[in-house]
Amino acid sequence: MKRICGEEFKRIRRNGGCVGVDYIATNFTDYNLTIKTVHNERIIERKVYMCGWMRDIVLNKINNEGFLYNKATEKTVKDYLPEVCDRFPDIPKPDIDRIIKFGWRAIYRYSGYRADIAIKDDAVNHFSCYIGKFYYDGLKYFNYYVRKYITKTRIIYKRDKTPFDGYYYFALTEWQWQNYLAQKKSRGRKRKWYTFANTVCLYKIFKECKIANYNKKYFFRIPKMINRTGYRIFIKEMRTDKAEFLCELEAKGLKTIHR
Repeated sequence: MKRICGEEFKRIRRNGGCVGVDYIATNFTDYNLTIKTVHNERIIERKVYMCGWMRDIVLNKINNEGFLYNKATEKTVKDYLPEVCDRFPDIPKPDIDRIIKFGWRAIYRYSGYRADIAIKDDAVNHFSCYIGKFYYDGLKYFNYYVRKYITKTRIIYKRDKTPFDGYYYFALTEWQWQNYLAQKKSRGRKRKWYTFANTVCLYKIFKECKIANYNKKYFFRIPKMINRTGYRIFIKEMRTDKAEFLCELEAKGLKTIHR
């Protein structure tokens, strides 16, 4: 639990947060559930948005009981195992133990990748909690959605062990496309080499290329010919004879991001 108090509490309260907190009884104090992970020697702290009944438990403790979440208690799977076994008596205890461990490891791993996580209770068809961010601003939400969609695409690509097809993909703006056509239609001997103006970003995953370039229509692919590796490679004024035009797709922002 992360404690929010003082000026920070007032600022969040003015912006519509800390709803339901009795600021007189709690002395301008609220608590947010957070999850901390260590990834590449960096500590990542992310907020957990709780569902209604979980939030009511926290509010009841701090408003009526004067409870203070000021001590971190280490718990293991064994602390939760008896209660879960009582709720699901038909499932063997070893299986429940493996399910809980798999769930916690998945949450920790995906949080380290900075992926948003939604935990749902299918028994009542309700969301229990959400790890990530919410935005009221539509533009900020759209940009955040694009970043997290790319993160999800990379996680699935790695989890499914998709074999690399040997190509990198890139997209052109309307101006770059017209520049490419001008070179192709120029008088004289037929061109073999083409120069793609400005900076071109090559993507290892074609789906990621389509997501990141949601406002572009013209897509190419090129064989991997350089020693640099990674999901993205930036090249300035790329000149090549290996670029192959793939397709022209509709580009209408969020409406066509899943093309």
